[in-house]
Amino acid sequence: MDSRGPNQPLASLRLYFLPENTPDGRRDTHGEVSNFPSSFRHLLPTEIN
Repeated sequence: MDSRGPNQPLASLRLYFLPENTPDGRRDTHGEVSNFPSSFRHLLPTEIN
């Protein structure tokens, strides 16, 4: 069950990885500027100050 209130602000975070930081590493098929998004999204509660 979700414990957030109806007015709780959220932030969405998506991680991206460079090919050299993955188990398979960078390959010849990767471009000079390549990155991979994570397979899931992270939702974080935030506080507004």
